[in-house]
Amino acid sequence: MALLAAPVSAQGDRGSPPDRDQVWLRAPLDVHTLHPVDGSDTALGRGLEDLLHAAEHRGMAWVVQLSGGGDSLAFALSVLGAGTPLFTTPSTSQAMAALVDACAGASHHVLVVQCEATNADKVRASLARGDLAVALREARLAIRRDASRASATVGLRPADAALLWCVAVPGPAPLAARPTPARGLASRLRALLPPALRIPSRLTKVLAALLIASIAVGSAAWVITHRSATGTAELGGVPLHDDFAPAGVPPARASAMAATWDRTAEVILFGGAQAGSGHGIPFSDTWRGGLQPAAAWTRVTAAPEPSSRLAGAIAADPTDGYVVLYGGEGPADTALGDTWTYAGSWTQRQPQHSPPVGPALAATEPSTGRVIVTTACCALGAVPTASRMQTWRWSGADWDLLGAAPGWVSTASLVADGWDGTVVMLAAAGNGSGATFTWDGATWTAHDDVAEPPVSSGSRPQLAYDPRSRSVIDVVSTQEGHATWAWNGTTWHLAEPAGGPPVIGMVLAEPVDGHAVLYGGTGEADEFTQRWYWTGSGWAESIRPPAVAAQPSAAFAAAVAADPGTGGLVLFGGNQALDETWVWSGSDWTQAFFTTPAPAPRQGASLVYDPTSRQALMVGGQLATGAPAADMWAWQGNTWVPVHPPGRLPPPSSQAPIAWDRARGDAVLLTPPATPGPLATVDTWVWDGVTWSQHATTVAPPYRDGSSMSFDPTTGGLLLLVPCCQGSTTQSSETWLWDGVAWQRLQTLHSPPLHASVSADQASHRVLLVAACCAGFDGDTIGPPQTWVWDGTDWTRLSAATLPALQDVAALSTDASGAVTLVGRLAGAGPQHPLDGLWRWSGTAWDRLF
Repeated sequence: MALLAAPVSAQGDRGSPPDRDQVWLRAPLDVHTLHPVDGSDTALGRGLEDLLHAAEHRGMAWVVQLSGGGDSLAFALSVLGAGTPLFTTPSTSQAMAALVDACAGASHHVLVVQCEATNADKVRASLARGDLAVALREARLAIRRDASRASATVGLRPADAALLWCVAVPGPAPLAARPTPARGLASRLRALLPPALRIPSRLTKVLAALLIASIAVGSAAWVITHRSATGTAELGGVPLHDDFAPAGVPPARASAMAATWDRTAEVILFGGAQAGSGHGIPFSDTWRGGLQPAAAWTRVTAAPEPSSRLAGAIAADPTDGYVVLYGGEGPADTALGDTWTYAGSWTQRQPQHSPPVGPALAATEPSTGRVIVTTACCALGAVPTASRMQTWRWSGADWDLLGAAPGWVSTASLVADGWDGTVVMLAAAGNGSGATFTWDGATWTAHDDVAEPPVSSGSRPQLAYDPRSRSVIDVVSTQEGHATWAWNGTTWHLAEPAGGPPVIGMVLAEPVDGHAVLYGGTGEADEFTQRWYWTGSGWAESIRPPAVAAQPSAAFAAAVAADPGTGGLVLFGGNQALDETWVWSGSDWTQAFFTTPAPAPRQGASLVYDPTSRQALMVGGQLATGAPAADMWAWQGNTWVPVHPPGRLPPPSSQAPIAWDRARGDAVLLTPPATPGPLATVDTWVWDGVTWSQHATTVAPPYRDGSSMSFDPTTGGLLLLVPCCQGSTTQSSETWLWDGVAWQRLQTLHSPPLHASVSADQASHRVLLVAACCAGFDGDTIGPPQTWVWDGTDWTRLSAATLPALQDVAALSTDASGAVTLVGRLAGAGPQHPLDGLWRWSGTAWDRLF
């Protein structure tokens, strides 16, 4: 596939009215025509999808205007679920669908404008009255697609022109066919010509641009020819690695220290060395860089800052939420032994104990969420190899010596294997071969019976964990380019014989959507300007491969809670996706991937949001093996962290009711009794933010599967709904109240049916209930659920608040905005169908979001 972008000229874009293009050219935008070389509508649609993905940004909204043919327009509106041809949406997916649907067979036209959410009403009003100029003045990105042509007009703010390169190279192309910036190529053309045959520089640039286009068609790459909004007549290729590289790129360097900071999903890069005598001249600069396409690097200048160095040990500590830096080599080969932590700025720590000074290796230990370091402890000579290296762990305040370590600091690398919970070391074994070791939290194990990737003498392997393929990858330089190996926890295999950029700056893992990211370039000067993404079988440049799925695949028994960090909900596990974490942003679902440890696969866990610590807490559930889960985790907005409170955890349970008591500031969990029976009652456990404690009560609710609990704003207690007895002729439920000290059963005039879920409607200061209709105990009748509200003394059914027939109500939860949100599956979907419904309660009705 090859797409071309050409400037929109003052004479008008081909096939469009000149006066309309004049409006675009007068806007403060760089305007291009985007069209596929092969004329394919599909290729254009994919390119526009990539462009909208790259343009996603918090605080932005999309204004969509459809016009044209009646039947075509009506069909597009039905697909989009839009009631009017002009609408505003925060959903990139809906804006994308509007553009993609204007393709072959359609006769309508689409205009999509991305702007600040606060200006969306202004843009919409200007389009409603036909004032396109005002709309374009407010636009960050504007795309016009006419169904009659396989092309689109794209306008971007000059500062965002690099977005065009996010979709410029959809896959790795042969080096010989890679596009060359026109300006540089033009100067080379002039230099090759004899003086008598020199031609004007403008014409040379035009020839250079044409030459680039011919190269691009052959290599399936995109070429951008550019005309700025200032109206200058210069025509040339947009440089890939110069003018439109992200602002402020770290200079090329060797032995830099870099780690992924999970709190912000950024790379923290420090130090390294530039070319020079010995090991080079060390840097002392700190950079923050996004792992997403076209994300800029930012130089961190706040003091204090570690001294200049290279080959230090650096890794993320998700337990305390910072990055740890230890040791390294300073100027004149000075061995360093200081400890620093980074959480937006650097802080020097003063531990009582420290590893030996000098170069070191580091990784995040999955079992503890702490940083482990391996260092050279002793002088070379007659000392046994096993005694020359040591393993240390950072406790948050001090370094603890754990024992010996394999490998050597200058010819080995460490990385956390987030899938099986180990740390993997690949070290030089001599003669260019490698040796693999794994750390399980207590000991190192050698894997002598596997075929390892080669390790060159005097160089560290390029290791990274790829969460999507659940493997550790190693990128090895070869004569053909770079070979990529993958470690699955047992063996290595050659995943890609050759590929990737000509130069490797570093390889890191992206926790946002789970791709290993390789920084590279066409030369050392731009090794941090290109980002390549591992697809599981090859490297793709500039754009991330598409997400695995667009929605959670769990059908039921998923744990759901509010997540203000993402603006909506967090969902974990379930019977069809035991190890998946999804976040709802308020507009769409995104699967989260991790470079650090995550909970073991499970269903039926208890999850609740703790507003005091601003994290969601998860306990219990049933593991994939069928065994109960006896652990506790905290979701911090973009990563899971294990929690090890003093004292004992509540007994293992599955689908146990849990709720946050806003009146008393603690979480309450109800677990099965130690001795179950027909008259068994629940055990009440309270989390005070530090420890769990069991509260003995004289009266307690019966223990029944399917119970649901929520904070009740009207009574200031926790409201519990318990299904009535198995085999009972009454198909109603019991209502109980927890006041922080004791339980009492409330006598209500009305009782909702069984299989009910409750959640606090904070906007209306009441509890909302959704119940399956019609069926008896454990019935599977599929029908429209009933909606009930609690007024503090009784339940009232809202017959006007309708929902479609649902096969499962997977979860009823209050989201980050305080609104009740329902996650479920539509009726008739089948037991293996993913969750395909999301509704938000407006106070009077259910609005479908997804």
